[in-house]
Amino acid sequence: MERRFNLIDEPWLPIVDVGRVSLREVFSNSSYRALGGNPVQKIALMKLLLAIAQAACTPEDEPQWEALGTDGLARHCLAYLERWHDRFFLYGDQPFLQMPAIEKLIAERTRKRLLTAKTPGKIVEIEATGRPKNYGAGFYPDLPSENNTEFSYTMSARELSDADKALFLVSLMNFAFGGKRVESDLVSLGGDALGNRYTAPAGPSLGGWAGQLHCFPLADSVLGSLWVNLLTRSDIQGLNYWSEVGTPLWEKMPASESDDVANAYRSTYLASLLALSRFVLLKDDGLFYLDGIRYPKVSDGWMESSLLVDKTQNPFKVKYVDPERRPWRELEAMLAYNVLGTSKGFECIALKVGVSRLAEKFGFFSIWSGGIKVSSNSGDQSVKQSDDFVESQVWLHSDLLGQTEFAQLQAEMAVLEDLAKVVYGCVAAYFKALKVDGKQTAQEAVHRFWQMCERDVQSLLDHCSNGEEHRAVRQKLRSGFMGYALRIFDQLCPQETARQLEAWAKSRPRLGKYLKEED
Repeated sequence: MERRFNLIDEPWLPIVDVGRVSLREVFSNSSYRALGGNPVQKIALMKLLLAIAQAACTPEDEPQWEALGTDGLARHCLAYLERWHDRFFLYGDQPFLQMPAIEKLIAERTRKRLLTAKTPGKIVEIEATGRPKNYGAGFYPDLPSENNTEFSYTMSARELSDADKALFLVSLMNFAFGGKRVESDLVSLGGDALGNRYTAPAGPSLGGWAGQLHCFPLADSVLGSLWVNLLTRSDIQGLNYWSEVGTPLWEKMPASESDDVANAYRSTYLASLLALSRFVLLKDDGLFYLDGIRYPKVSDGWMESSLLVDKTQNPFKVKYVDPERRPWRELEAMLAYNVLGTSKGFECIALKVGVSRLAEKFGFFSIWSGGIKVSSNSGDQSVKQSDDFVESQVWLHSDLLGQTEFAQLQAEMAVLEDLAKVVYGCVAAYFKALKVDGKQTAQEAVHRFWQMCERDVQSLLDHCSNGEEHRAVRQKLRSGFMGYALRIFDQLCPQETARQLEAWAKSRPRLGKYLKEED
């Protein structure tokens, strides 16, 4: 195949307010603010860029990390990319993150099937199974099933550009949905017989259940964010989750899912940044798609620095994406355990390492959280009903990590949680008075409440400090939150009949106490 579309030279990687850029441009331009794309693409791209950075210049310890700086990181990464330029072609004899050998497996399966074909129709059917699979929309890290019903543009097949294919490929490696869309009825490269209805496990970053939540501390630029998330060799050895930094896939690809290279790579830190959960080959207008290296679950000891994991549970418990509970609502718990050192909570390695660096070097920083919620049915994962992408980003000042400011944040979040409970209870009480099941409406009321509160969260975080000015802003915000609660109650609880008006009057929230801020 012709060697073309090199990811180092060609624009393919989305940047906020800029558009598509190349890998060389990412490491050459310090003004790029943030990665673009959907939440899964942002996570996958962050992990890819970190994998390049770790391969180019993993510092030995914290003093060496500090001396490196963003400029040093950029120089090392650019030099590294030039050295390995030939391994970043999307097409050719060594295509990026692809396994050309799987084409022969599928061709051999097609040949054997054709030997048993008895009708022209069967021959046509068998030949179709030997051709590359359709990308579908390329929106989710998954291929469409043969009987998909299309409900939105995210499910409609479209022609992907080479830039789209590169982004899809990178997302697929960590976040591939589990299921039966992979090739089956053949013997894998490692010699395993994959039956007629073989089901591939999900990619390790997605997880084996509903979709894992990921979290990164970020600076005000892509290069700054990469620098603060760069682990040192001392970090990797001390954490004891990985055998070593590892050798990146573009330097040394395995020959199968279970050879010595694959087995060694699986335990390295780089494998947690860039998995190889599918063996693929881009071909014509589609791709060949086979199960790849199989990774353990978090409960078995697998760890990624961006995951939130409760290690007090046996086995370890990971935090999943919940569209009904936006990630910013976990901020207090994230900071308490990972930065302030409380005794229990969900550990995030990226936060533990990165937030202290950000607070010291930048003063202002952000915490980004996101992922995708999926459903599982008969071994297949897909996006259905209330499933969706989820992400949130909040900006923090280092002062918020002080005891007084953090205590104020805890108090304000407790008020919001109380208001949400009041909204639920009052809406449920209204419908109970009318002898109607109001559970679903009460849940909808709480969902709306949190949606409305989200627009004011950044202002709340900016005013958790002492002082009359900050106190006045917090009082105004509390009044606004109370207004949201009352407005939602009035919207969902009609007052048209005498019975409704009576139930409304008895059940309407009384919220005056929440205006009184404790000293």
